[in-house]
Amino acid sequence: MVLIIDSPTYILTCFVSGSRFIKVIISVHLISLLLQKDQCICTTQRVYAHRRRPHLLIQELQATNPSNGDVEIELSVEISKYWTQRKSNSLTDPVYTRYFESDGTNTLAVVACTKIPETVTVEQKHEISLRFLCVINYISHSLIGKNKNTELRLLNEGITKEFADYSLLDGTLLYREHSAAWQKLNTITFDISKSLAPNALNANEINAARYVLLSNMRDPILEIGISIEQKEVDVFIFSFIQTNEKWQV
Repeated sequence: MVLIIDSPTYILTCFVSGSRFIKVIISVHLISLLLQKDQCICTTQRVYAHRRRPHLLIQELQATNPSNGDVEIELSVEISKYWTQRKSNSLTDPVYTRYFESDGTNTLAVVACTKIPETVTVEQKHEISLRFLCVINYISHSLIGKNKNTELRLLNEGITKEFADYSLLDGTLLYREHSAAWQKLNTITFDISKSLAPNALNANEINAARYVLLSNMRDPILEIGISIEQKEVDVFIFSFIQTNEKWQV
């Protein structure tokens, strides 16, 4: 838990809860309180990469205005100079692309994101909720350079459809899917006693390491859209690896 105080803004970020149990968090929350003259606004953000839908990144913003006057919030997004904005079939949601070349392998990445409004007004004694989506997909192989425009068109069409489909889904449903997946990954837990020894590995460090590692690995068994046949193959491969590891030990 980290508390950053820089008047008039107070930010509280909670990363890992619990000091003994080894468990994995499922999202990162950011709580901020902004005070300015006689106005007060409290915002809560939840950011997570969906565990069952591997191309989807979600940011949810909730703003509460307890004051006696309307409050206007300014929103902005920074786009890296290395990404190129392309025309999209949608008039509101931008699509960005980037082409990488490294060690003989070419990678073409495409990202579709919700268009961010410049300002949002929160009426007095009211609360608003906003949801922003980003969908990313990519391909990597040595022949992209020869068929770059064709590959880009196919990626662009695919990601635009995927983004449109996700935009229709309920936010509560998406988070429930995400939470259930993490809970399944975290079925096996164990308890350790907190150590005060120098450089000791306690639950908070182990939790953070597990979260980083698992967040950077896909799990085809949990993913939506993977066929039953492919999941059975993945389960067989995983069981085979576990068996070999036991024999080696």
